[in-house]
This record gives sequence, structure tokens and C-alpha cells, in this order.
Amino acid sequence: MRIPTRKSQPRLVSRNRHTPRPEAKLPEHRHGRDNGCVLRKTVAFTLVALLLTGCGVFTAPPPTAGDHTDIVGALVRRGMTVTTQVSGDPGCENSALHSNAVRYDVRPAGDTNTYAVYVFGWKSQATFDSDKPAFDACVEAHAQTTQGSAQTVEHLPWRAYGIGWPTALNTAVDAALTEAGGIPAPVQPE
Repeated sequence: MRIPTRKSQPRLVSRNRHTPRPEAKLPEHRHGRDNGCVLRKTVAFTLVALLLTGCGVFTAPPPTAGDHTDIVGALVRRGMTVTTQVSGDPGCENSALHSNAVRYDVRPAGDTNTYAVYVFGWKSQATFDSDKPAFDACVEAHAQTTQGSAQTVEHLPWRAYGIGWPTALNTAVDAALTEAGGIPAPVQPE
């Protein structure tokens, strides 16, 4: 008997199921990109467009008025020295405006005199408008008491007045109230 050798045995060909096959290529977009990329970009563009148009027209919020420290800072930046600050002093007696009044004693640069600057703040346009007669009465009463001419500055939500201000102080107060968040008040007919 013969012992079969390897050469004489029939060769069995087995197919391995895990043999890699050549991969099929996905159809490409005509610009060389796959369809998934185009889809992702289209969705992203649509979302951005919806967010921009869905929010409506952007309107900036109105400026928020500063506080009394902003006024003092603005005066100092304009060469004024604030020597005294008294809260609740409207400059006139029997006034209901004392709760929103502050008196600053201010000395302009190069001047040896100190001038009283009475500053009033309001929380809304409605109270700013409704308290105008009370403010005017207070200014008039103070001018009669001190026998001087009063200068007033009005920038919503601020009003200020004083007696005998030099031009530099009047300009500094006007700029300080504007910088502190107000807009020029309408000219009041006399």
C-alpha cells in the first residue's frame, strides 16, 4: 500500500468568507463631494437662515442711565473738583423732590470759588415729565432766595441747576449729564 503524499492528494479550495472584496464606490456628487456632505451643509445653512430671520429685526436696547457716581466721574474728567456731596438737598424748602436730589459743591479748574450743583434723577419718562413743574418751582424759589440767575441743564433722566455758574462749569454739567445716560431734553417753551 501506498502512503499518499501530499502531492498526490487532491487540493481542496476553500473560500474564506472574510476575504476582502473590492469595495463598491458610492456615487459621487458632480462636484466630487459625497451626498452626505452636501446634505449637512444644506441643513446647517437652513438652520442659520432660520435663526437669523426667526429672531426678527434686531433692535438695540435703549441706553441705560448711569448713576450719580457716573456724573461725579464725568465732572472730574472735565477738570472739575467735587468738594462736597449732600444727598437729599434739593436747594429749596418744602419740595417733594428731596428724595431724588443731590447737591455737589464743585470748583472748576483755575477757579477759587465753589458752586452748588443740584442734580435730580428720575426713573421714568413719565415722572421726568410730570415733575417738571415742581423742578421749575424749586429752581425759581432757590433763585429768589439767593438773588441770582439760575442755569438749568436737562438730559433725561437728569435735571440740574445752580446759581452763577461759569461757562466751563455749565459745559461740564451738560456733558456729565449727557454722558451719564441721558438724551437732550426737548426745549421747553417759556
